[in-house]
Amino acid sequence: MSFGFELVEVSRRPTLGLLSVGAPPGAVTALVGPRPAGRTAFRLAAGLDRSDTGAVLVAGEDISTASSRGLRKVQRRMAVVFEAGPDASYALFAGASVADNIRYAITVAGRASRRRVDAQVAQELDRYRIGQLAAAVPGELTAGQRKLVALARATALRSPLLLIDEIEADLDDDATDLVAAILRERTRDMLGACLLTTADPAAAKRLADQVVLLEDDTHPLHPAR
Repeated sequence: MSFGFELVEVSRRPTLGLLSVGAPPGAVTALVGPRPAGRTAFRLAAGLDRSDTGAVLVAGEDISTASSRGLRKVQRRMAVVFEAGPDASYALFAGASVADNIRYAITVAGRASRRRVDAQVAQELDRYRIGQLAAAVPGELTAGQRKLVALARATALRSPLLLIDEIEADLDDDATDLVAAILRERTRDMLGACLLTTADPAAAKRLADQVVLLEDDTHPLHPAR
């Protein structure tokens, strides 16, 4: 099965005009533009909103017309990182340690034994260079550290489809370069697809293999390198 995202002539007024873009397997694709438009495209790709027009193809399935059961089946193949939120919590569990936040997500997905879950947690802590924070709780972390934990939790799921909203938020230059390397390695090795949104063209070029620019809510997206 080919895992990718394809938005075909979708729109959702008033925030997103006509949009056609593909996020192919094995590549990281960034959507760059005004936050309302980028977030709308993100929510359409995640199956959280319905488009007014067109089709949203995820792993070959048109989720814009799928039943609730069909949509849930596709969403189980996704890992999603939402925006920070007003408290910059990244939806982390406030009373759980960094390690347990990552462990909980993998356990709920039900995809591995306890031993394998522990190994995946350790691997993600090392990959994102946050092993020293394993016992800390989110309130003891900076916003940037919480962002890395949220990303580690998502990539630990080994889902072939990854969606990240506002990828640049709370990441300094070193963290951005680290995340770029992780995402590229992940999508290449899994032949999965990664779709990012950002308002920062410079960050997009550092993070993505394919950069797609959204000029405003009335123009289609144009691929750029």
